[in-house]
Amino acid sequence: MKTSEPALLAPKVVVTGLLTFMLLSDNAAQAQAPTEEEIKALERQIEQQEKEAAAEKKRKADAEARRKAEELQQIQLENQKQLEEEKRQAEELEQQQLLESMAEFKVCNQSAVLVYVAKAEPWFGQWRSEGWWRVEPGNCQVLWNGPFDKIFYYVFANNDAGAEYRGDYPFCTRQDRFTIVDNQCGEGFERKFFNKFDMTNQSSGFTFNLY
Repeated sequence: MKTSEPALLAPKVVVTGLLTFMLLSDNAAQAQAPTEEEIKALERQIEQQEKEAAAEKKRKADAEARRKAEELQQIQLENQKQLEEEKRQAEELEQQQLLESMAEFKVCNQSAVLVYVAKAEPWFGQWRSEGWWRVEPGNCQVLWNGPFDKIFYYVFANNDAGAEYRGDYPFCTRQDRFTIVDNQCGEGFERKFFNKFDMTNQSSGFTFNLY
């Protein structure tokens, strides 16, 4: 029995296969090795992306710098306003203190006769009363100068006609000139009822008119 020999391929088939192999190899080579123009285009694309990224980074940095500058400016404006307000308050306080230092509590004699005036006030846990001041008709007598560091002040007056300008608060007096620091009237003193004045809202001064 004869052994069969392998069949030979036709020349046309061989040539076609070889051309196909060569074409595929050429395409693979082209795919692996881009052209110079493609490389330059890619480089330009990368360069453009880098420029855009740098521009975006700079834009964000500029925006952040502007924000911080605006915040700093706002803080400076607020500090300036605060300094101006503190200055204004200090000036007002200084003016108020000046007015208070110039303030007076005085008694004015609006009657036609001579009057005698005494005053009293709290004094280190006790009471101090003092008198007498002669006040001619049409004249005034300052009893206290500002600023008024006490809330209540007390005044009594009488005149040559025997009239009294009295209130509800008893303090010690005497006929002659006196200064009494005591809570009780002793021998030789006389209790008189004084008028009470609240100086809480009278920082600019007060006048007690006697008619």
